[in-house]
Amino acid sequence: MYVKWGLLQLHLLLLTRNLDRYGLRVNQKKVRLWKTRELIVHRCREIQAIFAEKDDRHNPVLVRKFVDAYLALTPTELTNTWNRGMPLLNRLLWAKLDSLPRSLFNRMMVTLTDESFLVHADAQKMKRLAELNALRTDPIDLNMRIKGIASRSVHNAFHHEALAFARQSRDEALQTFLAERIKELNRIMQGNIVE
Repeated sequence: MYVKWGLLQLHLLLLTRNLDRYGLRVNQKKVRLWKTRELIVHRCREIQAIFAEKDDRHNPVLVRKFVDAYLALTPTELTNTWNRGMPLLNRLLWAKLDSLPRSLFNRMMVTLTDESFLVHADAQKMKRLAELNALRTDPIDLNMRIKGIASRSVHNAFHHEALAFARQSRDEALQTFLAERIKELNRIMQGNIVE
């Protein structure tokens, strides 16, 4: 075991020295070494493999299989995955979700329009969510949800992405609201004010 650990450390040293040449600093003490199986589970590679080919996300059977695999994860398992399962949701967002049975489609839309996903969404993702939301039997008020998040959040990147989405969708009211909120956040940051 000592020899194996020593070889791992040597490889890690060589790797970090090579990365250092490109200005990438790595603290070797903070590097976590994974066993292959653990990393596959952590990164949800078996679920990701369902969409192995580019057009697989348009295949209704594979979309259903991917959604079933995602929903089979317990909340604890999802929390312990890479980025709390966000890469899986990002893949699903661009899949043919409208091919799902209505109840399953609505369940996925609840997840995709949740604040935990929306706060990390860029303008393109928000546009896609708006398109999918329009397909729901009872669509949520996505703009109201964005306004709600924007009024509570100080995560400035979200506001700029939401503003880009509002401009793309030509929603004047949302644009005005977000522009004012961004000004307010800038004022808060400039004055070191605690909101």
